[in-house]
Amino acid sequence: MVTNQELNDRREPGCSVVLADKKYFHVGCWFMKRTLRQHEWQSVSDNIIVPPATYPQRWSNDAAILRFLRKETNIPLPPAECTFEDDGAFYLQTQYVDGVSMKHLKQEEKEQVAIELEQHVASLRSLRSDTPGVPGESLLCPPQRVTSNQPMEDQ
Repeated sequence: MVTNQELNDRREPGCSVVLADKKYFHVGCWFMKRTLRQHEWQSVSDNIIVPPATYPQRWSNDAAILRFLRKETNIPLPPAECTFEDDGAFYLQTQYVDGVSMKHLKQEEKEQVAIELEQHVASLRSLRSDTPGVPGESLLCPPQRVTSNQPMEDQ
């Protein structure tokens, strides 16, 4: 097994960071996150971090949520997404959307962003459904905190 530092020291092109359970990539106009392959699972204090087996379902759920929100709201979201599996790793890919850090905005621009965020939160709060999960999707994947065996204070 490898350590997180070893994986970050040997990141492949486009990989911005390796976490305990996934990698993040920015390649051209695409943003991707992918699960670690078994040979990339990390050891910490003589324990091996095993990524949750539910990642494919959770990330497929995330993609369905993006599609639903693009259809039902005016929240600016990446215009494309897909999920796929390759060589033992599961991927979630979206178009990369470049942005500006809040620290680079003038005060009046920050205030405008705050107003827009309040509108988006109100839009999210207005969404209703009589069934759990993403409307129109059969996939239902609860958050990891619901399915984990760890006590809540450890998460």
